[in-house]
Amino acid sequence: MPATKVVDLINRAKIILQDPDGTRWPEDELLGWLNDAQMAIVNRRPDALVVNTQFQCAEGTKQSLATVSNDAFRLIKVYRNTTVGTVVRSIHGGILDDQMQDWHFQDPTENVRHYVFDPKDPKHFYVYPPAKAGVMLDLAYTRSPAVITIALADLQTGVATDTIELDDCWCNALLDFMLYRAFGKDSDYAPNQQRAMAHYQAFATAIGDKSQPDAGMSPMPLPNVGA
Repeated sequence: MPATKVVDLINRAKIILQDPDGTRWPEDELLGWLNDAQMAIVNRRPDALVVNTQFQCAEGTKQSLATVSNDAFRLIKVYRNTTVGTVVRSIHGGILDDQMQDWHFQDPTENVRHYVFDPKDPKHFYVYPPAKAGVMLDLAYTRSPAVITIALADLQTGVATDTIELDDCWCNALLDFMLYRAFGKDSDYAPNQQRAMAHYQAFATAIGDKSQPDAGMSPMPLPNVGA
């Protein structure tokens, strides 16, 4: 569980900004940028906010993460069929399409053995054979960070105990994104524009290139992997 308080991170930003009273950059404005920072990190690093849970299948092949949580953002992996106690393996849909064009319409069973994932539709996946309603799977998914709302007075006095949504290891990246937005507010001044870009570069470096984590965490197997 994260232990870093939102007010502590905002205070760190105020020190760097040399704005202890929140005159130029009000505390609620910094909070908004903190919320933006958390979403930016999860969008580029789906491993930053992962939920491991049980999922109850609907009857058929098509499954929706919305049935387990409205804030589900992206499937990470399906691990096992807990109803029958077997591993569930990822498989390319093209393999099933080529070998069994009617695989979506076969009789439902508890013996789900494979799942198909398309990164262009990250909140859905398909199972094979088609599932009976109620089949339970163990899976992991990325969830969207909840928007943190704190009264301005509580931010100013520092009494708010709310913590950040992400793990504490992301604090520096969150701070750099907040400072990027703060200095960007005064980008008409060349030094502030440079500082804004420097903080954004530090943020981007800290979280890595999106293409690498996406490839490493995709539930899709390599094209030549069979059933």
